[in-house]
Amino acid sequence: AVTNLKAVGQQITCAGTNCPKPFLVSFDAEDTTSPIVRAEYSLDAGPWQHIDPAGKISDSTREHYAFPISLDVEAGKIGEHLITVRAYDRYDNVGLAKTIIPAQGQ
Repeated sequence: AVTNLKAVGQQITCAGTNCPKPFLVSFDAEDTTSPIVRAEYSLDAGPWQHIDPAGKISDSTREHYAFPISLDVEAGKIGEHLITVRAYDRYDNVGLAKTIIPAQGQ
């Protein structure tokens, strides 16, 4: 199962209105019987990207993941974005979660 999926905007200092906005995405993956072996994320239904767990080694039945992403800002505004994550155990059972970063500055 994938739980606690969050995307939190980070503070930046930018002189213009078109600076990328950083977000920290985090979640937990847990399986009751077998280790989590890999996890991936997709931004706006794009290609899946591999994510390493916080400990850098996927070998436990519970893993924590945290990774940065940057979203484009146009005229001081961010459009809505979808983040989907999935985690697999050693038998390729998959847990999936998604969250939406709402439009900002509009």
